[in-house]
This record gives sequence, C-alpha cells and structure tokens, in this order.
Amino acid sequence: MKCVELDWGKHFIPGGFAFHVPDQQNQKWIITSDETQPVVRARLNKPKGYKHGFWRSDYGRHYLADEPIKFYDYNF
Repeated sequence: MKCVELDWGKHFIPGGFAFHVPDQQNQKWIITSDETQPVVRARLNKPKGYKHGFWRSDYGRHYLADEPIKFYDYNF
C-alpha cells in the first residue's frame, strides 16, 4: 500500500525527548494500492495459551481490518 499524509492540523509542543503531538489520533491518510510492491504471504499463528491467533509474515505481525489503516506514533 502507498500512503500520503494529509494536513490534519498537527502541532508540536515541547515534552518527552524533543516534542509531543497531543492530537495524533486525528491523523488523515490517503491509502492506495501499490502494484509495484510484492505480495506479502501471512499465516495465522496460534501459540499455546492464546485464545485468538494473529497473522504473521516475514515482516512481523498483522491484524486484519475491513479497510486499510495507517497510524504513525509521533510520541514514540
């Protein structure tokens, strides 16, 4: 997927190591399919003791959703 961040009025205030973004939950993105990227193969992984499994690939864990979601944690 290809993501382009829209202007959502983010502002930075001093705090943490350098700054803090108090309204980061208001992020807006345009997400489109990118046919030039490889298809990611994911498998359902259900380790012992887990009630629900998660999807795993060579790129890490994945969670399924009805639509693409993008979130960047500016406060990390």
